[in-house]
Amino acid sequence: MIRTKHRSHLGPQERELVSQLYGLIGKSGILRASFVRMRRRCGKDYCRCARSKRNWHSSWYVIQRHKGRPRMKSVAHDRESLAREWILRYQKIKTLLDRVSSIHWEKLAKTV
Repeated sequence: MIRTKHRSHLGPQERELVSQLYGLIGKSGILRASFVRMRRRCGKDYCRCARSKRNWHSSWYVIQRHKGRPRMKSVAHDRESLAREWILRYQKIKTLLDRVSSIHWEKLAKTV
């Protein structure tokens, strides 16, 4: 096992992927979740949503599985872009990790 703080021992493709990973991880906010829009009735008899499903209220939620069970949290209108950014950052990190893992899988296959 090579222990070094520098990435000079890595190949060019792997070095680029690891650099991108460090750049994303260094930013604030990573969220493993899905961003979904849900429609619902508010429950007030006088509201327009009580008359027709077409008029149900719409809001955004962040949903994730935690300890095997789904959990969700509504996202305020002014925080939607922030939640989207965090989720997108997580998805990019996951994609980069998969690519680095593929490189290491190929290295392992060559040594066996």
